[in-house]
Amino acid sequence: MSCTQTTTLDQPEQQQIPLNFSVSSEAHEPAVGEFGDTTNAISQAPTGLTKSYILTTTNLTSFGVVSSYTGTGNFNTNTSSGSLPNSMYNVDVSRSSSSNPWDYSPDYFWPASTSNKLSFFAYAPHSSDCGGAVSISSQSTRGVPRLYYTVPSDPTSHIDLLTATPRLNLTRTTGTVSLAMKHVMAKFAFYVKKWN
Repeated sequence: MSCTQTTTLDQPEQQQIPLNFSVSSEAHEPAVGEFGDTTNAISQAPTGLTKSYILTTTNLTSFGVVSSYTGTGNFNTNTSSGSLPNSMYNVDVSRSSSSNPWDYSPDYFWPASTSNKLSFFAYAPHSSDCGGAVSISSQSTRGVPRLYYTVPSDPTSHIDLLTATPRLNLTRTTGTVSLAMKHVMAKFAFYVKKWN
């Protein structure tokens, strides 16, 4: 009698690998002062003009993530037939201080196969920390997610808004997803100085 069934015992079940993030923010150039002087013009202006402060890698405490699972295919940017945000949708990733790790709930994991891909889009701060000024496109929007910002009429409610360079077609071999944030807003302060 011969046996034709094979059971593989030496291959462990595929381990679930959680999605982890690291964030960096570009350096912000100083404002230009009088006649091209590189002295920080903001420091010369009256205080209390706006609430907005410059977000950096150190003081950033939240960001939003949208991700798309595309199987073995690449992310499709087409707005009528493209990829959907079918993995993570506006997930609030946060930390209480720069010495704490980034955290979110519930946990999300890399696809089991090394051939399957995820694409990531992120912005900061998360919309829940923006007093209604920031929103993103719906889960039924195809292609690259859209970020919407409504400038508050009260200058003390303005925020520094950042977006990450999209990370497309990553696999579980990527490990930690590094997000490079860039400023999308500019802060202007005008003041009048009397000339003699």
